[in-house]
Amino acid sequence: MSRRISVLLRAMVLAAVLLLTPPASGETVTEFNYDSRTVVAVRVDPAALHMLLPPAWEVDPAPSGPFRGANILLVFINPWLTQNAEGKPTSVPIERRLLVVIPARNQDTGEATILVPRSYDANVHGLPGPYKSSVGASFHVEQTLKGDGIEPAAGSDLWQVRSRDGLIELRLQYRRGVAVRQKQETRPRSAVDPTILRIYRADQGVDLVRAVPLGIDRMQAYSLQVTVPELRTLFDGSEELVAIALYPWYLRQVSLP
Repeated sequence: MSRRISVLLRAMVLAAVLLLTPPASGETVTEFNYDSRTVVAVRVDPAALHMLLPPAWEVDPAPSGPFRGANILLVFINPWLTQNAEGKPTSVPIERRLLVVIPARNQDTGEATILVPRSYDANVHGLPGPYKSSVGASFHVEQTLKGDGIEPAAGSDLWQVRSRDGLIELRLQYRRGVAVRQKQETRPRSAVDPTILRIYRADQGVDLVRAVPLGIDRMQAYSLQVTVPELRTLFDGSEELVAIALYPWYLRQVSLP
């Protein structure tokens, strides 16, 4: 059996598990996502970053782990299938996206979560998106894997995201490792309207190709260019790369409270 077929079969099994997982009491399942992801975790000027947060919220970087010290994440999403609550493909089952994510804490309630101030979406018909913060963008993606026998593969990513007023371009070359399987629940909020809350339960694989806090570095080349005006002051060359995480599979159930 080829590696590709094996991965697809595993994804189908995990998808079935997610589909059979009942929501918690009072929740409503709205969607299922099956995708792969590339996450860039960096540390930028906290004062400039604070301008993207709503009142009562402050930047709250992870105190430990592979993303320790990172205060903003760029999440490049390459979906393979999006289904509605009945398990049927949505009208746009493959919708590439780039999410800007900020770990934050509410100073009044003490709640710690992630806020989404901006999403760049290939599907312009879905704007302004679930967080009411999406803008349309064109996407060009190239991803490669080359390997022999049982040796770890060498890979590369090229992401070019063009909005109306600028470009976000990521170029990576790396040596792959063995992904760690995780089950995770997150409850992100919109930075535009923090009352908007979504509940994500995911079965995911994580391959850390670079994590400065853990001393991991299998990166061979890295380049990030940001000319979008609303992010240019954050990514002005002074930012510090903390981690690059690859998610070869990300299977998620989406619910609303």
